[in-house]
Amino acid sequence: MVSGEAWLIRIVDLCGSSVGEVFVVEHCCESMVRHVGWECGLHADPFACPDALISFDERFVEYGLIIHDGGTSTIGMSFCPWCGTRLPESQRDRWFDELGEPGSEDVPVE
Repeated sequence: MVSGEAWLIRIVDLCGSSVGEVFVVEHCCESMVRHVGWECGLHADPFACPDALISFDERFVEYGLIIHDGGTSTIGMSFCPWCGTRLPESQRDRWFDELGEPGSEDVPVE
């Protein structure tokens, strides 16, 4: 099933204490699923493969169009280029905000 939605799931231990959080994402369409999961038989790194188009960072729930210039640059995406669905909002700011909270010793779940 594809829907283009992201859910924040809290991880708790057996006593009910919060252990962390993780985002679960369902990509918006079969084309996005195929491109995010692209695997090349010649290139282990998608940034080195000219056929890889889309990167997806699970930590930040970010989609990016890969810039094939020898580095790891991407252009952020707000909408799916195949079906037009609005993509989930990036969690990059939230992730780094939690790292900077006073008393926060835990790094957010990657």
